[in-house]
Amino acid sequence: MTPEETLSAAMQQETLAAALRITAAENPAAVWVKDRAGENVITWGEGLERVDRIAGGLQALGLEKGDTVALMLVNRPEFHIVDFGVVIAGGTPFSIYQTYTADQIKYLLSDADTGIVVTEQLYLAAVEAACAELEKTPRIVLIDPPAEGTPDGTLSLSELEEMGAGFDGAAAASEIEPSDVLTLIYTSGTTGPPKGVQLSHQNLMSAVRSTS
Repeated sequence: MTPEETLSAAMQQETLAAALRITAAENPAAVWVKDRAGENVITWGEGLERVDRIAGGLQALGLEKGDTVALMLVNRPEFHIVDFGVVIAGGTPFSIYQTYTADQIKYLLSDADTGIVVTEQLYLAAVEAACAELEKTPRIVLIDPPAEGTPDGTLSLSELEEMGAGFDGAAAASEIEPSDVLTLIYTSGTTGPPKGVQLSHQNLMSAVRSTS
């Protein structure tokens, strides 16, 4: 297919997971995402492979359909493959503001009943402090290689991907329904505690088609 035909086919899908797979299949060597310096470049083909491994790793950690996964990351290429990995695994990703304190992080993790947090070294101390105050301690996945003082039980992203080797992402994606919750978007909490707004696959894909 031409790029225009690929885009059209992706936009007609009912789930973001299906749109991802069509795009990656037709453009495996094209750049999907990269950092500003152009040093960390992920192609669609490589990205989809990593997405599937992350999805498998998350399921190996016990993630079930509808479970939430928190992402506290800067704007970096890994954000996108982790975000899609959660989606392919059947989970619901949501982002935490980088300026949040440990108490604010704790509130979101508790409100969303989150069992897994994906973060980086920059925010690890705040995430660790928040998790320590919860009745159910979430597992922490660290994008960066573990450094001295990294809490026991913390997984690196590469370790998570190793756990998901051989995962059938296509089969997992086919089980996702348009009505499934794609993500939670937490309000800023200006006039009260932040509230998680649910956005379904159908919501997003309909919005995408309406802008074409």
